[in-house]
Amino acid sequence: MQLRLFADTYARCQNCGRDVARTRRVRRFRLCDACYAAIVPADGDVQAVGRFWGWVAEMERRYPVPQPVRRSRRVVTRDVGAYWPFCRCGAQRPESPFADPSAQGSLFGKARVGLCPRCEARAAVESAVRMAQGLHPDWDDEDWLDLLWRSHRQAFDLGVLPGLWFELRRSR
Repeated sequence: MQLRLFADTYARCQNCGRDVARTRRVRRFRLCDACYAAIVPADGDVQAVGRFWGWVAEMERRYPVPQPVRRSRRVVTRDVGAYWPFCRCGAQRPESPFADPSAQGSLFGKARVGLCPRCEARAAVESAVRMAQGLHPDWDDEDWLDLLWRSHRQAFDLGVLPGLWFELRRSR
């Protein structure tokens, strides 16, 4: 018996293709009552059994079993430097939030981000200074620092700015 979830719903017979109110399952196929009566053999009918297995072979050819998609798990290998806890400036690097939680890590724990927060802020400011050189020649240092305050707030909180801005502007 087929459970009806919604009123006025129909199922499709896989043999004849008609939409019917009820289907019966034969092996992995759904059949309407008319196709079921014509295909499924009655007790003791040897010729009908032969036709039934021929029908099964034909349906297997028409509706092959879908093969599951095999997804390979990519293993990320990191070099030893990814686990070293100290940045080039000597400060502690935080653990990477994207590290595999099931990984054992190493002697120093899990994989770490590339730079400490201070060096990362410094690199972001240096990149902004390189890009800003020809954008607005009419802006003074205060205008640029206002823009950096809005875009690189963490650099001000860590004490990288405004000192680095003036240091980089002097070196040009």
